[in-house]
Amino acid sequence: MQRARECAYLALTRYQPKFYPGKINFIRAEIPTDFPADLAAIWAHLAAQFEVATVPGDDLGIMSTHFESLASALSRYVQAALR
Repeated sequence: MQRARECAYLALTRYQPKFYPGKINFIRAEIPTDFPADLAAIWAHLAAQFEVATVPGDDLGIMSTHFESLASALSRYVQAALR
């Protein structure tokens, strides 16, 4: 897990964001751990549209305990993209 965190941090420090003319759909955990609390302040200016869905739990809990809420949010975004 530590190696994964180190690799993720390295990727983050090297990332050079560019404007995306589409919509970013971001799913975040209700209890922030690794991501900043105000995602819109970081990402909204990089896309034509930006939407955040919040699901219960922390970053690990959304995949284990609250997976149904995560699946619901993902399903909404996929269904909207297919329309």
